[in-house]
Amino acid sequence: MQCPRCGDNNQSANANYCTNCRAPLKATTLATLTQVRHSPPTNGTTAPQPVYGGSQAPIGNSNQPSASVYLNHAQGRSLGQGQSEDLVLVLDTSGSMARRYDGSRDKITAAKRGTSSLVLNMAMIDPNAQVGLVRFDSSATPLLPLGPLHSNKDPLIRKIQSLQADGGTDQNEGLKAAR
Repeated sequence: MQCPRCGDNNQSANANYCTNCRAPLKATTLATLTQVRHSPPTNGTTAPQPVYGGSQAPIGNSNQPSASVYLNHAQGRSLGQGQSEDLVLVLDTSGSMARRYDGSRDKITAAKRGTSSLVLNMAMIDPNAQVGLVRFDSSATPLLPLGPLHSNKDPLIRKIQSLQADGGTDQNEGLKAAR
């Protein structure tokens, strides 16, 4: 099976993870926070955009500096109307997320704001979507199991907002815990 992340051809048809980069090969969609990027104000109007694989979630409004949270899907596919997606959010809470990215704001704050925005947008679009949360630094901790957004939205946002940056980084452990 070919890895969607690195393109490596894995020999075992039963493999769950790529032998090269450890990306999940057969899974519900795993969204991993991969990048926070700062953007200057645009002084225009923009609407919140839902985030699906390979896309971004704007944070803030167009009259102030903003950040975008970029997500990578481990496995992308199109959904038909009326279909829901299972999504495990895997957030980096390692010590490096405490660093400032624009001179005043730290990465963990931007990640929490962007991820909360993603959850709110998804809840409006698909309240039946199943969403879970895993945090990782030097180890991984599942914080909320998969559950429907219509009943999990508020607890999910509270958990996201309570996250603090600390420790080392082991992204593979976060992805393993998401399975």
